[in-house]
Amino acid sequence: MKVLSGKGFTIIELIVVIAIIAILAAIVLVNIFDYIQKAQNAAIIETISGISRVSTMYFAENGTYIGFTDGDANYVILRDAYLAIYPDHNPTERETSNAFCVCYDLKGATGDNKHTLCIDSTGYTKEMNYNKDCGWRCRTSGTCRD
Repeated sequence: MKVLSGKGFTIIELIVVIAIIAILAAIVLVNIFDYIQKAQNAAIIETISGISRVSTMYFAENGTYIGFTDGDANYVILRDAYLAIYPDHNPTERETSNAFCVCYDLKGATGDNKHTLCIDSTGYTKEMNYNKDCGWRCRTSGTCRD
């Protein structure tokens, strides 16, 4: 009969080590997903930050904002870039002859809070976590509200 020399690890020690590794992996994964969301939001914000510039050019050429969110090719390019990142959410768009408002959903909303970015013709650009959605933030007058 062969006697074991006591070298090696017990099953309990192995289970404890595996549990510690699993906990650490879970923490890392949560942080990675958070950073991915932040990076996607940064990409969205960077993409649509050109809306103010594009809207100024549109108004200078046409003397109105009517048709800006539907017919301006430069705006449509920006909106399509947003939809490529966040395909399930169409932006809220309102326009009058002398004002426009667009509001975009961002990723990372928690509970009832909506994570949104609102831009209007006055140069207002603000990102908010709030319990109101883009339909509420974009007034029919073509301006954003907090």
